[in-house]
Amino acid sequence: MQASPWERSSPANDDETLSSSPVPETRREVQQATGMIFAQLDVSATDAFYRLRMHAFSTGRSIQSVAAGVIARTLDFRELE
Repeated sequence: MQASPWERSSPANDDETLSSSPVPETRREVQQATGMIFAQLDVSATDAFYRLRMHAFSTGRSIQSVAAGVIARTLDFRELE
């Protein structure tokens, strides 16, 4: 019997797909950068994320690029205040 296209594949295949996807890693980096901004500025986590997003928008960069700068410590939000 042929599997329906709506049935899930085996868990092993799902794990391989998730580990090769850049999305979870990107989300992790954005969350880490948000936490670093949270600590730098002593603001709420929500405000830290908004500041990360606003900086990305105002500089024409992606949020992932700004997050990478924060993690690499080449961008410090205390210096932007």
